[in-house]
Amino acid sequence: MRELKFRLFWEGTFYYWGFLENKHGLHFAGPICGAERLTFEQARERSQQYTGLSDRNGVEAYQDDRIKIGSATYDIRWNELIAGFELVWRAINGHEQILSPAHIPEGEVVGNVYESNLEDLQ
Repeated sequence: MRELKFRLFWEGTFYYWGFLENKHGLHFAGPICGAERLTFEQARERSQQYTGLSDRNGVEAYQDDRIKIGSATYDIRWNELIAGFELVWRAINGHEQILSPAHIPEGEVVGNVYESNLEDLQ
């Protein structure tokens, strides 16, 4: 079973939460970050889900991470239509290339949409 983990970007820091397992079993741990001031909708929009996969260096890949595969940098996105993750590369002309998340272990997480500029990564 895939771990149900999330992270929340708040005031420049990621806070992790979800259903986490430790020596006492599975339990829910919520973010403690002052994000209580966020509305439910704001917290939902800022939360990013763990894909269940790690990159080639063992770094966990989350929704909205940026992952470099070969010479291209992809955004990990949730697609409501397929109810799953996908990797999306966007060219300057608007063309998109979409890959399956099965390619995540081939790449390297190089940032996320909150902390990096895509132009800086290419």
